[in-house]
Amino acid sequence: MQDIIERDFGVEIDNYVRIDFDGFEQVIDALGGIDVEVDCPLQDPYLQEAIGVDRIEAGKQHMDGDMALAYVRTRRQGGDFDRARRQQRLLMAVRNRAVSANLITRLPQLLPAALNTVETDMNPLEMASLARWLINMDLAKLKGFVIDANMTSFATLPLGDQVLIPDWVSIHQALATLFSPATQPLLESSDRSWYCPGIEEMTPTQ
Repeated sequence: MQDIIERDFGVEIDNYVRIDFDGFEQVIDALGGIDVEVDCPLQDPYLQEAIGVDRIEAGKQHMDGDMALAYVRTRRQGGDFDRARRQQRLLMAVRNRAVSANLITRLPQLLPAALNTVETDMNPLEMASLARWLINMDLAKLKGFVIDANMTSFATLPLGDQVLIPDWVSIHQALATLFSPATQPLLESSDRSWYCPGIEEMTPTQ
């Protein structure tokens, strides 16, 4: 994955952290849950099976591990593009919870537990340094975007596989302007409350 991102996007990945679903839920629950700014109502029959309701309303929602995982996994409404956008917003909620809980003072106790739930090529000192940087970062400087329908086209391969064909000109243009002063901060650029994907845009889960 690191090689592909560097080759195709020109972005060098220094380190990685990989976490499975169980570990994700454990991290959220260890934080006492997180408060997520849900910009668009989310409705999906999958949610009923996962968390006992089929709809998550817009507004600030307190999520435990089960609800947070359901929120970032479903892609029936809005497809993969909307799911990626929700994942970005949830990561910001994790960071904000870490700040509000003053977790920086508890890093020595938390890191051993974290290493039991994630796989990474960083050592504990590097993880502690990264955690401090994330907690102290200026959110106005945090930029990001999601590769969406404006940067891709749908195609069906000869064997029936449904894929997205990247528009590399559009993608590389977005990357080139990502950190310009005119680019909105991440939480603003990922806000879709002005046009929420609706039920009519739901796609089959495959």
